[in-house]
Amino acid sequence: MNGTKITIIAVVIIVLGGAAYLLTRPSAQPTSGMPVPGVDGVQETVVEEEKIDENVAVFNITGKNFEFSQDTIEVKKGQTVTINFTSEDGLHDWTLDDFNAATSQVNTGDSSSVTFVADKVGEFEYYCSIGNHRKMGMVGTLTVTQ
Repeated sequence: MNGTKITIIAVVIIVLGGAAYLLTRPSAQPTSGMPVPGVDGVQETVVEEEKIDENVAVFNITGKNFEFSQDTIEVKKGQTVTINFTSEDGLHDWTLDDFNAATSQVNTGDSSSVTFVADKVGEFEYYCSIGNHRKMGMVGTLTVTQ
């Protein structure tokens, strides 16, 4: 009887060990040798397809006393232009009179955006309209080409 109990215990241990192995082993790798998402620490990332429209230009610009992070911008005539402006230090805005475009005035760490259509060719000055920031050199040039 003792031999039967030992045999049963051995079979149970083997079955449980086999089940544990099957549940925890990694899946088979593809024949190319490339890692498979979800296996060996490779995380699966789903990326939405980003549509790139050549008629849209987006610029992320920051401002601080007394300069913009980008003092020249070039776009093509007819493009829709979006300026995402963030103040890094102080109260600032981004203003472009020739296209009647301006962000809100924002304090340190805050952001504002403006969108307009560059419908005329030329060089146009943008600036910060706060106090004497423009005179202090917080200006840039938007160039619109054919």
